[in-house]
Amino acid sequence: MKRRHFLKVAWAAIPVLAFGLLAACAAKPVSLVEKTVGIRFGIVTDAHYADCQAREGRPFRESLAKMEECIAVMNRERVDFLIELGDFKDQDEIPVEARSLAYLRRIESAFGRFQVVGERSVIL
Repeated sequence: MKRRHFLKVAWAAIPVLAFGLLAACAAKPVSLVEKTVGIRFGIVTDAHYADCQAREGRPFRESLAKMEECIAVMNRERVDFLIELGDFKDQDEIPVEARSLAYLRRIESAFGRFQVVGERSVIL
């Protein structure tokens, strides 16, 4: 699947997923004295992590620490769900599959520390 097609499909899926989440939340009975709470979500995109020198103005190595900071903030703020829009990893100037997969595992490991909080939380 080409990237442009994937992004179109992903953007089209976001309202569907959000509607499903809202419907699931609405199905839970709320008492008159229970305080209503809005849905809180985070979005992160374009980490482009790679353990290589910066090029074209992109500091690839900094992405891991930035992702860790993002996840710490999302966990502290107890968001209901977190959307990742793509470009987790990048690659070396001369791509090596094993290294690219290692970059992906590292950045996914950081992202995987997002803590699901409560019955409404999901990872998208």
